Amino acid sequence: MAGRRSTEWTGVLLGMGLSALLALAGCNLDTGDAAVPPTGNQPPAAVSVEPKDTISAPGAVTAQQDATPPHVDSSSLPDAPQPERTAEEEVKEGSEAPYATVDGVIDPGEYAHRLPLGGMEVHWSNDEVLLWVGLSAPATGYVSVGFDPVERKVGANFIIGYVREGVALIPDHVGTRGNLHEADIEVGGEDNLNAAAGTEAAGRTVLEFVIPLDSGDPNDRPLQPGGTYEIQVAYHLTRDDFTSWHSRHGIGEFSLDQVP
Repeated sequence: MAGRRSTEWTGVLLGMGLSALLALAGCNLDTGDAAVPPTGNQPPAAVSVEPKDTISAPGAVTAQQDATPPHVDSSSLPDAPQPERTAEEEVKEGSEAPYATVDGVIDPGEYAHRLPLGGMEVHWSNDEVLLWVGLSAPATGYVSVGFDPVERKVGANFIIGYVREGVALIPDHVGTRGNLHEADIEVGGEDNLNAAAGTEAAGRTVLEFVIPLDSGDPNDRPLQPGGTYEIQVAYHLTRDDFTSWHSRHGIGEFSLDQVP
């Protein structure tokens, strides 16, 4: 008897021990499932998640790459270096009147006025100080224009030029006697061209230049805004010089704009 009771108590004790062990492990005696969720005021156990490797599709942009760059205050940046201006740009500065780009090409609307004369065209614009002129002639020789002569060619301020092998030669002349004109610098005057350019293409020569209305040169007769003056034009069909008799010429009048 004593041995059997001892064995029964031993079984009970083993069963109680096993139940305690299973309770501590958080398992159900019947199913062996995971631990029962905590109850009462006991906080849930923290769960950590291992980071996974990120795999981007080809060409995909991550959020960091797509982020908008921070705003930059442009006022705090140094000024960009400005290119040096040409002499012609210096001439234009301060003029409020329409002016031409002196490049040997007369564009539509580039000048305020146009006058067909002597088989060629004269284009011009002016402000209170300067006169912009464009000449176009159906020739490959010289082209010329003279402003406000006293008699015949005498006293006129002549600009004459030609283009040879892509290079324009455009000096400042003055009418000296009869039908003659000479370079200003050879008769006590100055070459008062502020800018000049020329082109020759398809049998036509174009000259463009800028001169002061009043150069102060004793060989140049001053022009006034709002004034009307005689103008003389001429060209040679083929000769690139300043002495050959012209192929054609014309005489007319041109008026300068009044500047307020």
